[in-house]
Amino acid sequence: YIDLKNGRTRILTILRRIEGDIQALRNDIKKDLFPKDHSTHSKVTINHTNNNVVIKGDYCFLLKKWLMDKGF
Repeated sequence: YIDLKNGRTRILTILRRIEGDIQALRNDIKKDLFPKDHSTHSKVTINHTNNNVVIKGDYCFLLKKWLMDKGF
C-alpha cells in the first residue's frame, strides 16, 4: 500500500499482513532492492505494533514484482 503523509510530501510504501519472520523479510528486501543503502537512517523499517514493513518512498510496483518473483 502507498501512504501519503505531510500534505502528500512524504510517501511511504507499506507491506501489511505479514506472517512469519518479519526481520528476515526486511533483511531480504534491503539486500535485494537497496544493496547500496548504507545510511544510518534506513529506508526499510519495521512497525512492530502492526507487523508492517515500511519503506520510505514509492516502491509499490517494484515491491510487488519482487514479491511475485520470490513466489509470494
